[in-house]
Amino acid sequence: MAVKGFIDSTQNGELTGWAFDPEKQQSRQNVIVHIEGRPPETIVADRHRTDLARAKKGDGQCGFVYTIPPGVKPADVSCVFQSNGRPIPPSHSRARDHKTLEYRLRHPLVLGHPEVACSFSQARFSVGDIEISQRLIDAYAHSMNLPNGADSGNGSANRYAGMWSRITNEFHREAVEMLEGRDAPGLARYLFAMHQESLVHGVSQGKAAYEGLQNNEVMRRHVATIYWDRLVSLAEALGCLAVEAPEQIGHWGENMYAQVEDVVERIEKRLQIELATPTVATGLFGIETSKGWLDQRTLDAAYAAFRIQQLVSDRQQYDRPEGSVCEIGPGLGWTAYYAFRLGVRRYTLVDLPIMNVLQGYCLIKALPQANVVLPGEPVETGQPQIRICATRDFDELDLGAVSLFFNQDSFPEIGQANLRRYLVAIGNVPGARLLSINQESEGKSNESEKQMIVHRQIEAAGGFRQDYRFPHWLRSGYVEELFHTTTTKPSE
Repeated sequence: MAVKGFIDSTQNGELTGWAFDPEKQQSRQNVIVHIEGRPPETIVADRHRTDLARAKKGDGQCGFVYTIPPGVKPADVSCVFQSNGRPIPPSHSRARDHKTLEYRLRHPLVLGHPEVACSFSQARFSVGDIEISQRLIDAYAHSMNLPNGADSGNGSANRYAGMWSRITNEFHREAVEMLEGRDAPGLARYLFAMHQESLVHGVSQGKAAYEGLQNNEVMRRHVATIYWDRLVSLAEALGCLAVEAPEQIGHWGENMYAQVEDVVERIEKRLQIELATPTVATGLFGIETSKGWLDQRTLDAAYAAFRIQQLVSDRQQYDRPEGSVCEIGPGLGWTAYYAFRLGVRRYTLVDLPIMNVLQGYCLIKALPQANVVLPGEPVETGQPQIRICATRDFDELDLGAVSLFFNQDSFPEIGQANLRRYLVAIGNVPGARLLSINQESEGKSNESEKQMIVHRQIEAAGGFRQDYRFPHWLRSGYVEELFHTTTTKPSE
């Protein structure tokens, strides 16, 4: 195992850091300091630091301090490990590609990047995947009004509006060709490797990210840190780890250096379910645990499902069967997966037909015991089921039976007309609630439109009252909001 270490600070005329060999914990590491135009200097990393001891860096006696000579800029000082000649990196990389890393994290990296084991998921392809793909092809044909067994010739990749029109044209064509060509074996292989393909751009890892992670060690380390920060935040949200308070004298900067397996075990004990989703496709980069892989989107989904389960469990205030949920824009469907595991058994997902394909694939494989109903398949009214619907069918749903509507990530970017359509329909449901987890950065949706701020659109639509609004537990810059409709039932 390589020597570990980071440069923590170059302030007040001093360069501080640490160097540690996990295989030779009692040995002190030499650090070579380089300054252009000066001979190299060797210092020993043998200073005791309490924070390093807490982080299990041996006995904690592996810190170093170097006094920067007068007139030398801190940026001109660099250090390498004497044992292998490798540069000692700063604890916060200033590389342009990752310049916002520290702002994306909810926790400080007081000891540099934590050691988190990450790898790419491994799955097994089966004949059953082809059978699932045939169902998905039939469902897609139903949603798109395609003639059975033939290409529609209508350019279905161009049928969507708003921001997703560009995404569909640029990233979905290969999958659309297999769907319209009814190529079940080809589609099955494609979906099995979805995390390495362009189809999941915007909802999962995607081809560009996969290739970058495969070839860039710095990128892997940064992404692993973001995922781990998300997992620690989930543990804090559930009360499995204490929230750190910088204004108090006590624990600070320690949660990011906890043990992965311990944190996962605590979360699973709290939720009473396994945290890792079943590995339905290969090639997804994530935190590797003894039970599977965890990436940021599955962690976001786990938190959302926990909040949904809390909100629908109080069924006394709803005249609806067991807290039915309708999620709009559900990505790969992982919130529905976790909600099902947490006991929410009536769940409807509404999305574009091409996204329905992904949701159906993931949920059928991940929940073989569940009744997953695809577009065009028979619906058993009032029975426990996960129903997947195309956006065109939203107005035909029994919205009055829905206790909670939910959106995460997509309301700001689906276009004002589409969002208004959903809000008006939901606002007409007496006593329903709407949970929104979204950002408010107002980035570009397309060349002529900005992304929207959800609560402002809700205020403009009318028919809602806000119950709460607070920063999201897991994601910096995201807001969790709950609204209820003000529409009342007509008198009998």
